[in-house]
Order: sequence, then structure tokens, then C-alpha cells
Amino acid sequence: MEDMLRDAGFIGIEVEIKAWPLTPWPEIKYLDQLGNWGRRGMIESLNSFSMGLNRELDWSEQQVRDKIQAAMADLMQADRRYWVQT
Repeated sequence: MEDMLRDAGFIGIEVEIKAWPLTPWPEIKYLDQLGNWGRRGMIESLNSFSMGLNRELDWSEQQVRDKIQAAMADLMQADRRYWVQT
């Protein structure tokens, strides 16, 4: 994104890299709440993001649904700490 902005003529671009949690982090209060929201967003979007896999990977619809269920179960485990870089 930074390169695209620079190519478009923007100057003075400042990049700040953050972590957005996808699971609760009870040991850090503000990350815990963000993680609850992140997990909810992941669970709500997994189906729509994943159904294209049956075409791309030649999986059956049931195989994709099984993978989605496994991912949801993994996201619900209390000891997991997932995050994405933003």
C-alpha cells in the first residue's frame, strides 16, 4: 500500500505496523476485547472466504465445510493466540 500511495504522488507517508488479534488475549486487557471482536469476525466470514477453495484446490464442498469447522473449533480454543499484521 505504501508503494501505491507514493506512486500516486503522496509524500510524508508514515507506516505503523500493528497486530490485530484474532483470538482473545486475557493477559492483555485491550487485546482481549479486540481478540473477541476479531474471532467473531473470522467465524462470521470463514464460510464466505473459504467456499472458493473447492474450485481452486479441487475440493468437494464437504471437504471445504470440514476445514471450516476445524478452523472454527481451533479459533474457539482458549489457549490459542492468533493475530494478523495490519
